[in-house]
Amino acid sequence: MIASKRQFAPTAASQPKARVLRLEVIGGELGSQEMTLPLPARIGRSSSASLQLSHPLVADEHCDILVRGDQVLVRDLGSENGTFVNRDRIDLAQWEPGQLLTIGDVTFRAILD
Repeated sequence: MIASKRQFAPTAASQPKARVLRLEVIGGELGSQEMTLPLPARIGRSSSASLQLSHPLVADEHCDILVRGDQVLVRDLGSENGTFVNRDRIDLAQWEPGQLLTIGDVTFRAILD
């Protein structure tokens, strides 16, 4: 039997829920502020990034923030200077509310809505 494209079409239940992450900036060049970031998102210096950080320690495409089920994940995209969750350099890590994310000289605290 040959499967049709329809059999593999995503259903509403299989689609990731759109989430918005509130970020509290607690250190770095952005100063103290709070912002929202629709997920999934890419952080970097590139103009195509969802959140642009124009710091020399930030790569053009530095990291992704993803949603997998009920989890928010941070994935480093091979940046030279690294992505840090609670001061630990990561390749892929869960990012929970209250934890810190440092990219370049900017540190964020996650506030999940």
